[in-house]
Amino acid sequence: LITWILHRNRIRWRDAFGITRASALHQAGTGLAAYIAAFPALVFVAAAYQALLNYLGYEPAIQEVALLLSQWKNPWIQGLLWLMAVLLVPCFEEILFRGIALPLAARQWGLGPAVLLTSLAFAGIHLELAALAPLTLIAIGFALVYVYSGSLLAAITMHAVFNAVSLTMLLLLRN
Repeated sequence: LITWILHRNRIRWRDAFGITRASALHQAGTGLAAYIAAFPALVFVAAAYQALLNYLGYEPAIQEVALLLSQWKNPWIQGLLWLMAVLLVPCFEEILFRGIALPLAARQWGLGPAVLLTSLAFAGIHLELAALAPLTLIAIGFALVYVYSGSLLAAITMHAVFNAVSLTMLLLLRN
């Protein structure tokens, strides 16, 4: 659908999302650096938020993707699901939230409110209260790296690294 819309309006991917072959490595490096920079704040917010939820008596549930990934004992299926969560999901979600929704919202309400609203929407679609604050924070990071780099590839890379680290830790802790 996205490809059709871009083609119909004669818009190239690089013009719509700031992705060029010549600077792809630099854009991916920017996403990786942004993840590394955001990691300490993300860990702090996640720990503080979990402590607050525990204090309030909330028992967090494991997200669907984590259950799906950990229930399969076949390493090939786990690997395939891991690859989908690390490669496909970030592409889809970043095109939708940062590539389409963020610019539309920014035109309507300004950049600051658009970053916050699209980040809350991103966190909300994951349907888990225990992940709401950390996902909102990392989504703000995805949005900021997209805005400041001008490249969706930087946000996709940051998202992919986030998913890879999170799911790898989950698998290691579960096994």
